[in-house]
Amino acid sequence: MAGFAVSDWTTRLDHFRSPFAFPEYPGLSIIVIAKYQPLERRVVLWGLASLMNHMVRRDQFVASHSRLNLRGLEIGAIEINFQATAQDQFDDLSSSTFSRFPINEGTNTTAAATPFGADDFVDWEFEFHGTTLHPTDMFLGTIGSIVQAAEYQPGENFRYFLGHWQQRFVANYRCFQIWMSISNPSILSKKWLLQSMVQSVHYAMQMRDYRELKVLAKTNGQPLWQGGFARTFGPELSANVSSF
Repeated sequence: MAGFAVSDWTTRLDHFRSPFAFPEYPGLSIIVIAKYQPLERRVVLWGLASLMNHMVRRDQFVASHSRLNLRGLEIGAIEINFQATAQDQFDDLSSSTFSRFPINEGTNTTAAATPFGADDFVDWEFEFHGTTLHPTDMFLGTIGSIVQAAEYQPGENFRYFLGHWQQRFVANYRCFQIWMSISNPSILSKKWLLQSMVQSVHYAMQMRDYRELKVLAKTNGQPLWQGGFARTFGPELSANVSSF
């Protein structure tokens, strides 16, 4: 979902029927179906977030066909299947995670402008602390943050970002994704912001530890940006992300 959110969210999908697969979950597929014209990415993201909320709240992780309505008009549907359909050619909707990732592939600067070389990688450091979150809060709070980040243009770099589950999706999940650039100028691009959020959740799930999490991204020992997720948000966090 994070990979899908990197592009300009006002652009439309290429086809009326758009199948997506997850290589890490063989057999699972999501098919987006448009009724009148290919759907905008933002509509798909809103629909996916609402559908995930529905599934979690009812504890129903089953194959489904859900209608997409916009301002009272049915504009399409989202299908979730657990058996890949032979006739569909699937795009990859996974958010691959990396412990080391070439830094220039995620920046919004040209090769000549960036101070980093082609062989420089982003390394991640993680530190658990504080309050334990419910896994559902962590997961859905991050989904809401991904949708929120998707609203920004792909070429934008962030000095600071605060993401959370948004009220328009009805439910309330107590998890804030908070990120701040350390480097000046900032190289925390939309792609790197989304990748950072995925990394934080992936690490928590891998460790089976759902306490609040601090993350530091750096290359060659040089800090680039910091952040993570927390259960609450207050003025002290907006002043300094490293304080949570």
